[in-house]
Amino acid sequence: MKLTRWLVVLLVLIGSTSSFAAQTWTILVYGHADHNLSYSLMQDMLEMEQVGSSEGFNIVVQADYDGEKNPSYKGSFRYLIQKGDPKLEALVVGKKAYNEVPVPSSTPIEKSEELDLDKTENFKAFLKWGINKYPAQRYGLVLWDHGGQWSGGFGGDTQDGTAHGPGMKIAEIGKIINEVRNELTLGKFDFITFDTCLLGGMELLPDMVKHTDTYIANAEIDFGAGWDYNGALGWLKNNPDATMRNFSIEEVKTYQAHHNKGEADKILKAHAAFDLTKYPHYQNSALSFFDAVANAVTIGGASELLLIQKARGETTKYSINSPAKAKDDTNYIDIGEFAVRLKNETANTNVKQSADQLTAAINDMIIAKDLGTLRQNNGAFGLSIYYPQKGLDVDYTNYQQYNLLAFITETVNGLANKWSEILVAVGNAQKTDSAPTITGVATRANTNQVNIADNNLAALRISVLSKTFGLDKQAVFADNKVTLPLVEVTDNNGETNYFKVILTSNTQGSFNVEISEVADFISGLTISSTFDLNKLTLSIPIVVANGVSYQVELKYQPESNTVTLLDAQPAQLITYLNEVSYTKITSSGNYPVQWNGEFPVLKGANGTNLSISGFRAEPNGNILIGTALYLGPDTDDIKLVMLQVDTSTNKVIQILDGETPEGIAPKGIEVKEKGLLLPLYYAEIRTNKPADQWLLTTLIGDVDPLVIPKEGLSGLSLINVKVAGSFVLEAIAEDTFGNTSTPKLFEVSQP
Repeated sequence: MKLTRWLVVLLVLIGSTSSFAAQTWTILVYGHADHNLSYSLMQDMLEMEQVGSSEGFNIVVQADYDGEKNPSYKGSFRYLIQKGDPKLEALVVGKKAYNEVPVPSSTPIEKSEELDLDKTENFKAFLKWGINKYPAQRYGLVLWDHGGQWSGGFGGDTQDGTAHGPGMKIAEIGKIINEVRNELTLGKFDFITFDTCLLGGMELLPDMVKHTDTYIANAEIDFGAGWDYNGALGWLKNNPDATMRNFSIEEVKTYQAHHNKGEADKILKAHAAFDLTKYPHYQNSALSFFDAVANAVTIGGASELLLIQKARGETTKYSINSPAKAKDDTNYIDIGEFAVRLKNETANTNVKQSADQLTAAINDMIIAKDLGTLRQNNGAFGLSIYYPQKGLDVDYTNYQQYNLLAFITETVNGLANKWSEILVAVGNAQKTDSAPTITGVATRANTNQVNIADNNLAALRISVLSKTFGLDKQAVFADNKVTLPLVEVTDNNGETNYFKVILTSNTQGSFNVEISEVADFISGLTISSTFDLNKLTLSIPIVVANGVSYQVELKYQPESNTVTLLDAQPAQLITYLNEVSYTKITSSGNYPVQWNGEFPVLKGANGTNLSISGFRAEPNGNILIGTALYLGPDTDDIKLVMLQVDTSTNKVIQILDGETPEGIAPKGIEVKEKGLLLPLYYAEIRTNKPADQWLLTTLIGDVDPLVIPKEGLSGLSLINVKVAGSFVLEAIAEDTFGNTSTPKLFEVSQP
């Protein structure tokens, strides 16, 4: 009897001890940083080293850096992150060489030849290696890099600065995770996160729900800091048995603290953790909402579409476009906020009810989120969807690719996803929609007004521009010569070179060619001409001859070393000096076109200033987006950047990398004391061709650069400076489809 009792007690003790044993973890980090984020990955690894691996808790990193300037970082590396202090090392960060910067002290446990981390086989190899080498009861997966929602995907490997890869689509990533789980008989990951930009989107959830119940991502650009790995992983290490709901709450808390310094984060961030066990209800609600909207369009026709477009125009937009597209709308909006706004616009009962159901389902699925003040004030939820302003054209590649997404092919209880159908209806309406008409006269000196007519107006943009700025630095025809200040030639190896070229006319009516010295691509206000090596054509964007400007295309004859004229048409160089206003309008009528003569100017160190030639991101918005060139101290590497300025507080929100490849969201860059900013002015070369075929370019300001103060970004402030002289005011009306009126120009003088 006693023996039996002791056996029972012993079994209870054994069971009790087992139940209190901490669960083991392996965190797999796919550190894809072979580009401009190399040192950012190192900084995040330093955060991981504050936590470190230990028995039962492994932080495993695959790291690929841009080894172009740092030969010791060529190749690909695998680490088991160890707790420790950073080591100091000579390193080139960006283009600047430092004698000592902190770098991770963990020793690579494996090193291989240079790998392309855009290739799915390398992602798969890392997952299998990490799981086999460091088996655990629970797994977390972090995909670290650039992100661009469904179209841009994840990644972009430069192969040590030699090329830029296309990245991996999210469907490809989901497929690889599925293969690994099947081959290793592995359950779902406890969490999956993209420590990137823009991957908090509806389109991505179907590929992730199969592999995790907890998904963490950003609907907006991540403005530089990413995860707080010390805070989030440190908490998880101390609480290995935690539910993923509690972990998600803590991760969002640490993210919030980590992103509460920069102005961009304070205003614009959108980071959320999703409970994908709630996905089926959310999915059914989403498809029901799309079905109700599609049916409303069928019943209501054009009038209902206009309400949908109006709701879209009011909704939070995610992702800043490239500098060349600063005036364009973005392709991603907040789906929850859109549903709320459409509910308030439409009279359709089914749309109203399904909008309520969808927003409730999204809120139920979001465990925790961290939104910037602008996002909060607008009523954003933190989940994006693809909704280009002009909809989808069935003849375009994007339509074909979008319809292949699991998101679009989903069917629940016989209910198909009709979102693509809605976007096509928008696209068809946009193509048949007439652009706004705009007429106007000067009513008295410097007071003008325009009359705008349209049935779905959205905004009126008024800008100050110049019709002569930069013309004196362009190609000039004189004395039977065309002097091209700058010609851009890209050879078959992708190498770009710049030349000065003189074309001298001969008696046969063609031109002799003389190539002079190689020119620096930074050449004042010059617009680069381009030479196509395959077609042997020379395109000259703007040529001034006898006071008249032309756009010219020439054909090179190699056998005679001459060129002949293919085409010449009148052209006008329009340079935008400043945007006066970008205001919401909803009805036809008369609107004033006025300007107080002030330009927005950034104040720098040593009395230097920088005029901002930019555009507001949204009608009636305070965020001004401008372009500039940044030259860091002690370097000759000039970088194209985008400025985000809050005109309500006169603060610079952020300076973004303007050289990020198309489709990938840009990251913020840190400007240094004594660095220089040179103004860039957006310009159009207008011809008789349709507006979408005009050449868009930027011209470098012919002024002294702004000097960055010792406080860096926070030391810059915005002021308004009144400037006397003669200028041109341009008024352009936009409708909800993005169609624009013919520009209306007014000559004005400021005393």
